[in-house]
Amino acid sequence: MDVAPKPCRPPVMRVAGTPALHALHVTPFKRGVLGALPALVRFARSWTQRRATVDVVRDQPLIWVVDGLCEQQHVQQLKEILDQQDVSFVRKTDAYVDDMFDERRELQEDAQMLVSMMSSGALQMAPSKYQSDPLRSLLWLAMQRPELLQTSAWDIGQLSTTRRAWCAQWNPEDLARSGFRKSAFRCKVPEEMLSHLAPLVVDVLGAPVQGLPGTDSARGAVAPSWALRDTTVVRYQQDESQVPHIDTSDVTMLLYLSDDGGHTCFPNLGCSIPPREGRILVFCSTSPSNRRFGGFAGSAYGEPLDATMHYGGLMEKCNGELAGRRIWRQGQ
Repeated sequence: MDVAPKPCRPPVMRVAGTPALHALHVTPFKRGVLGALPALVRFARSWTQRRATVDVVRDQPLIWVVDGLCEQQHVQQLKEILDQQDVSFVRKTDAYVDDMFDERRELQEDAQMLVSMMSSGALQMAPSKYQSDPLRSLLWLAMQRPELLQTSAWDIGQLSTTRRAWCAQWNPEDLARSGFRKSAFRCKVPEEMLSHLAPLVVDVLGAPVQGLPGTDSARGAVAPSWALRDTTVVRYQQDESQVPHIDTSDVTMLLYLSDDGGHTCFPNLGCSIPPREGRILVFCSTSPSNRRFGGFAGSAYGEPLDATMHYGGLMEKCNGELAGRRIWRQGQ
């Protein structure tokens, strides 16, 4: 789960196979103030009583791991909820960062452009040196013989060009060392699952979370100091991973639902966290600031921490899922 002064990360849920992780993004309500983080200190004693252990991986930026807080029985309940979801509910996303870089997406776009240009006879008019590259052929035809292109070719070409230009903003070295090729299955987290996660989230943050079912009454009359941004369920299969990125939230919280799957890697810090059933990984994605990270109304206040760039490593042997939610702290 991601915890930050406003945006939160989506949780990942299990759709089939063995779930690997839940992610939650949160943001504190007060601008640039990670006031809820002392909850780690306040509740560390109660965690210990429940045989939970807290390991601080880094203090700058803050990254910590909690084992034993989410017990096996709770993990099993979360898995059962995911298994019971209607097929119509668990539809894969197509506009997430990972989806933009998925090699299968480019192959699909190329196939659609080829079919459109071939059906209109336009492809044979393109120079032979471009015919093995559908997008280059389409761009040449758009400039030299636009009357030969169907509306569908224009639409596909525009979408493909825009997507590839957007992807060019990423550092190719970061992409190369992550080994990313294919995106994992990703969908929304069901409401029932959010309700089951609520007590755990309050334990970690020490305060209710606006938008998270069941936390308004948590901890008595404590006013909400965190806000939920969105929720997501991710399932990793072989050769699927994540694009290196920095979360647009103050804090990220990940809950692993199994021992299987790739590590959560922080390449700029030279460290990675292996999955373990019930393990919770929490890290800060911003430093205090009055500026919104991400530039949009729902994003967190703060400066992005480049050191927290991370990605889910390759699933090489087993299936696994990741559930995540984005949460942030409300601005004053």
